Amino acid sequence: PPCRYRWMREDQPFIPEEHPGVTVAPGLGTLVINASLAGRLQGRYRCLATNALGTALSLEARVIAENTPQWPKEKVMPVEVEEGDPVVLPCDPPKSAVPPKIYWLNSRIVHIAQDARVSMGQDGFLYFANALVGDSHPDYICHAHYLGPRTIIQKEPLDLRVAPSNLVQSRRPRLVVPREPQPPHVALRGGTLVLECIAEGLPTPTVRWQRLNGPLPRGRASLENFNKTLRLRAVEEADDGEYECVAENSQGQARHSHLVTVEGRARGALGGAG
Repeated sequence: PPCRYRWMREDQPFIPEEHPGVTVAPGLGTLVINASLAGRLQGRYRCLATNALGTALSLEARVIAENTPQWPKEKVMPVEVEEGDPVVLPCDPPKSAVPPKIYWLNSRIVHIAQDARVSMGQDGFLYFANALVGDSHPDYICHAHYLGPRTIIQKEPLDLRVAPSNLVQSRRPRLVVPREPQPPHVALRGGTLVLECIAEGLPTPTVRWQRLNGPLPRGRASLENFNKTLRLRAVEEADDGEYECVAENSQGQARHSHLVTVEGRARGALGGAG
């Protein structure tokens, strides 16, 4: 049966017709708010769809208006290390309702080359498993692309200085991500799960993944970022368990076990016909 749609804002009836610039898509019930009104109409919204069979209540949606993010001014000191040392270049962009996409470029707007030794983590930091003299550059620049305000801002350039050393020593891997013990990862059924392990060491460690209570899900598990990231799509309840990353080089290993629990995805509530 056809549906009739109503909207609630902050748990109060919301009448779109009373707000110029707000429309409802015919036949769909989708609420469309002109961006210029977002600041005035911020809040929590829910849709009620009613037909002869009953009423369904949507999940909550939030409208948040954000100003253009600004990177705070800071005095940036050179990052000075010796050849072979691990390096972490931080990014820490301003917070946003929708996390920005992070890119590392130089002053010529050329992407910083990434590989098993040098790569960006999910946190946007740039990790060096071991530094080479050739990594010395004065212009490692973190760019943050904010999709809401449609703007890109950049951090002050970081000056990395790698001093040559006659005593470069091999060392076994050490995990730098995760940095500390973590609570279990909670994944929603049908969603995507991302696990990460980044290691430093010399020679550059390789990373592999295994599931301790069974094989990795075929067709839904993929390795990214030079095997440092395990992505699991279309999560199922059977994906509960422990996923272990192993970072290894000629000097030894480092391991971390990610405990994963799967929960059902929230659904709209269905009530009887009014």
